[in-house]
Amino acid sequence: MLIVSLIVGSAFYYVDSRTRREVYSHLDETVYALARTIADQAAGYIINRRSDVEFDELIVSYVRSNAMLKQIVLTDNSGLILAHSDDIKNIRKPYEYPVESGVGPQLYPQRYGSGDEVLNFWTLSIQVGEHSVGLVHVTYTSSHLQSLLSQGRRTALLVTAALLCIGILGVYLLSNYFVRPIVRITDRVRRFSSGDLETELPLEGADEFFEISRALNDMMTRLSRDRRNVIEREKMAKEIEVAAQIQKTLLPRDLPRIQGLEIDAFYRAASMVGGDLYDVFETGPDRFCLVVADVSGKGVPASLVMSMLRTVIQIYAADASSARETLIKVNEYLVRNMPAGMFITVLMAIYESRDRKLHVASAGHNALLYYKAESRELLKLNPPGMPLGVDVTLNAKFSEGLEEAIIDMEPGDCFIMYTDGITESVDRDRKQYGLDRLSGFLSNVLEGKDPPTPQRISESLIKEIDDFSGFTKQNDDITFIVARATLTDR
Repeated sequence: MLIVSLIVGSAFYYVDSRTRREVYSHLDETVYALARTIADQAAGYIINRRSDVEFDELIVSYVRSNAMLKQIVLTDNSGLILAHSDDIKNIRKPYEYPVESGVGPQLYPQRYGSGDEVLNFWTLSIQVGEHSVGLVHVTYTSSHLQSLLSQGRRTALLVTAALLCIGILGVYLLSNYFVRPIVRITDRVRRFSSGDLETELPLEGADEFFEISRALNDMMTRLSRDRRNVIEREKMAKEIEVAAQIQKTLLPRDLPRIQGLEIDAFYRAASMVGGDLYDVFETGPDRFCLVVADVSGKGVPASLVMSMLRTVIQIYAADASSARETLIKVNEYLVRNMPAGMFITVLMAIYESRDRKLHVASAGHNALLYYKAESRELLKLNPPGMPLGVDVTLNAKFSEGLEEAIIDMEPGDCFIMYTDGITESVDRDRKQYGLDRLSGFLSNVLEGKDPPTPQRISESLIKEIDDFSGFTKQNDDITFIVARATLTDR
C-alpha cells in the first residue's frame, strides 16, 4: 500500500505540476495575444491621430471584457502616458514602472506581489512597420486560475486517499479519470499556442476540471470574438475612411473671391463622415450664394443626403431670383426623392456685391448672427421657415411659411452662419455651449479697435469651442461660414 501511495502521489504531483505550468503558460500566451492586439490597434489610432477619449475607450473596453486584466497603460516613446485604464487624469504624465524591470519591451512577463495576489507585468512595443511609436504596459492576475487549481488539488487529494483503500484497480481507474481531462486541457493549450482559437474543450470530468475547461473555453471564445471584431472594425473603418475622403472632395476646395466681402469657412465631422454642409459659389454676375445645412442623423446615410443636397442647391440657385425661391424649388425636389423620416435644416444667404445687399432665408435652421459695425449691435436673424424634406407642414404649404430678410451691408459689418454642432457642444458636466455664449464671444472679438479677419475669427472660435469641451467627445458636426464686409475688394 505504501508503494501504491508513493506511485499515486508521485503521479499526482507530476500531473499537477505539469498542469500548473501549462495553464499559467496559457494565461501568459493569452495575455500576450491580447497585448499584441491592443498594440496593433493603438498603432492605428496613433497614425490616425485619434483623440485621448478614443484611446481611453479602447483600453477600458479590453479591461472590462477580460477579467484577468487589471490595468492597461499606453505610453509614447518618451514615457508619457497616452491612455490609462484606471484614471484618464493620468494622461500626459510620466509612467512609473511597477517593478524594477528596466525600461522598454520585455521578452517575458515580470512577477511581483505576495500572498494570494501575485500580479504579472508585461511591456510590449507598439510598432508601425519597423519603427516603435510607443509601449503598451499590461498588468494581469492569475488569482482566478490559482484558486481553481488549488480547489482541484484539494478535492483530488481527498478522492485519491479514499480510493487507495479499494486497491490498485481503483487507483488505476480513478487516476485515469483525473488524468484524461488534464491531458485534454494540456492538448488544447498546445493547439491554442499554435493559433487554434475555435476548437473548444469538452465540458466533462470533475467539477474543478469542468470549471477550468469552461473558463478556458470562455477566454478563448472572447479572444476569438475580439479578433473577428477587430478585423470587421478595421474593414469598416477603411470603407468609412474612403467615404470621408470622397465627402471632403465635395466641399469647396477654394472659396470664391467676392468683391467687398471677406469669407472663411470651417467643417469638422463628429465621426469619419458627417451630415453637415457648407458651400459658397457664384450664381451669376456679382451674385453669390452662401449655404450652411444640417442633415438629420449622422454617419454614411446623412453624408449621402448631404452630397445630393449640394448638387440640388447649385442647380436651382442658378435660375432662382432669390434665396426663398431657391429653397422652395429644392424642397419640392427633396420631398419627392429623399428617404422618409429624414429632413434638412438650411440657412441660405444670397449676396449681391454690386449693391451690398444680403438676402437671407432659413429652412428651420439656427439664426444668422449679424454684427453691425456702426452701432456695435449683434442681431439674430432667423426668418420663419420649415425644414426641407418634410411632406406635411401643419396644414400649410412650405412656401407659405417661408420668408426672406434683406439687409444692406455696410463696411465692417460681419455675420456668421453655423450649425448646432457649435451651440450644442458640451463640457465634462454635459452643459451646452449655447447661443448666448456664442453671441458674447463674437461681440467681444468684433468690438475691438482693429476688427479681425474672418480667418482669425474662425481660429479663435475653434479654440474657444475646444477649450470649452476639453476632452469631451464631439457629439455633432461643427460647420460655419464667417463673412465681413470690406471697403474695397481684397
